[in-house]
Amino acid sequence: MTFCNGPITWSSRVQKTIALSTVDAEYMALTEGVKEVKWIRQLLMDLGRNQVTPILPFRDNQGAAFLSKNPQHHRRTKHIDIRYHFIGTEQRQGVVSVEYIPSDKQPADMLTKALSGR
Repeated sequence: MTFCNGPITWSSRVQKTIALSTVDAEYMALTEGVKEVKWIRQLLMDLGRNQVTPILPFRDNQGAAFLSKNPQHHRRTKHIDIRYHFIGTEQRQGVVSVEYIPSDKQPADMLTKALSGR
């Protein structure tokens, strides 16, 4: 996570729930990121810096970005634990606005993707 173009926090851990697809895994990771965003947003408020605009977590998975904005229960997503749909509530309240970003523009993937020869 960055603030004023500088990194302020990062995390890497094993997910507690088994993901059945990449979308599931990204959506679950997004939930953990949004929880961190809420904590940092509260810290900023405590320091007198009220964050009035939504924080923008970028995802390089279109399915997870779409699901975060439209947490509909249908055949492919009905198995996802309800606690992960917390993201939709945070978007409706204006805390976050999940945006899609292509993988080659995603700074968080810098050390997780293979480097090209170019």
